[in-house]
Amino acid sequence: VDSIVFGSEIGDLSLLEKVADVLIKEPPIYVKILKFHLNKGDSFPLARSKSLEEYFKNHEDISKDCLVKALSSPNNILAIEYLKALKRINSTMTPYTITRVESDYNSNILSGSMSSASAIRNHILKHNDLELINNSIPYHTHNHLNNFFEKYKSFNSLDNYSQVLLYLLKTTNSNELKNILDVDRSLVSRIIKCSAKYNSVSEILNCIKTKRYTYTRLQRILIHLLLKINSESFLELHNNGPQYIRVLGCNRKGLDLLKEMKITSEIPIITKFANYRNLNNPLLEKMIHFDINATNIYFLGLRNFNEPKFNLDYLTNPYIKL
Repeated sequence: VDSIVFGSEIGDLSLLEKVADVLIKEPPIYVKILKFHLNKGDSFPLARSKSLEEYFKNHEDISKDCLVKALSSPNNILAIEYLKALKRINSTMTPYTITRVESDYNSNILSGSMSSASAIRNHILKHNDLELINNSIPYHTHNHLNNFFEKYKSFNSLDNYSQVLLYLLKTTNSNELKNILDVDRSLVSRIIKCSAKYNSVSEILNCIKTKRYTYTRLQRILIHLLLKINSESFLELHNNGPQYIRVLGCNRKGLDLLKEMKITSEIPIITKFANYRNLNNPLLEKMIHFDINATNIYFLGLRNFNEPKFNLDYLTNPYIKL
């Protein structure tokens, strides 16, 4: 792989590179400004944005408007993370960015062939109807979504887990909560207090939410709660690196690459899921358990699907396009 291509609202790779450089190198002046804003109680994303604005304010080649746009738009933020990752590993890959046009990332309004993913998802979940998004997605994507709906009779969302999440929020004690990934000590009391006060997940999240604890972070915590991902397990698996490569699909060229990879790869490649048991690797089994759990919980949310919903990882083969 010699290139990586990603979208961004700003379309200016040089500006994104300069921001990524500061975040990687963390100059002392930037760190000092960042600590100041964090101590004031700003959330980390907000503190980081303010700190970068102040750090670059005397750079004549960077306008404040462009910088604010670069730090506040989702695809720009993701692009900066890609560039940081390339720099961390001293990658030789050349980055390219394509400018995002028309619909904003968070737009909920369908707008023809350039609708946002948020608008497409919201329409599907609200109406369970694919006809109005015909012009917003590729033909083959429409076919796959239609086949999914015909088989499972619904699409999934976090709202489908409201009852089980309410149960978990109201019955998980403080010691268990503080161990859930992304939960810190000051957040535990807010979760317990708000969970006791309200009887809907959305009300509880709105009660917990602050400048520091964003709605997105809280949704992520709910998923960690569902999957029982605690900080200790996450750090253990993260520090030991990936234990396997799981093939979900490939074409003819992919099959040729897999043959080479099986010779050169330093970690096992799993094509038939059940074969992971033959590897006799406790850490791998612990990691793959989260895969199994995630699939089981996902299909639990598809309430109109009446066939068996558990251990589908063992029953589903990789998609092979020949």
